[in-house]
Amino acid sequence: MKEVLEKDGGGEYIQSLDLKARVDKAKEALSLGNVATAAYLLDADEETVLRVAGYLIPESAKTPTESEQERHDSLRQMGEFLRARRKEKHLSLRELGKLSGVSKSQIHNIESGYHPETGRPIQPTLKTLENLAWGLGVDKNELFAMAGYEASEEDEE
Repeated sequence: MKEVLEKDGGGEYIQSLDLKARVDKAKEALSLGNVATAAYLLDADEETVLRVAGYLIPESAKTPTESEQERHDSLRQMGEFLRARRKEKHLSLRELGKLSGVSKSQIHNIESGYHPETGRPIQPTLKTLENLAWGLGVDKNELFAMAGYEASEEDEE
């Protein structure tokens, strides 16, 4: 990365690079811990580079509000409920997937309660929950309630 700054002089080297090359060089600089070079390559301040790269998370995003925490807890409890019912029926993820039409990876993510890439809580759709309820032989409205959905009047009939 030192050569980037040495070659640049008046900025001609950086300007000659296309955006993809600049981003690639900035990623390389970050992997080596050189935030200043990455910021220079991207013509941005260091904090912005770190935030975009995912190294800095705004304070507001770090701590969920009380209602968000309650929501996360209920989704996690729903996942534990699904896992317990699946285990009671001696079903593997693959077997439940075949019964319900929901992929085994999606079932795993719902049971764990979090998306593996983002770490954010999983919010399954009504259709997914309905399919899982059918596959496990449980009341779909119970799953809907656990996931924070309200049962419609026609569902209750």
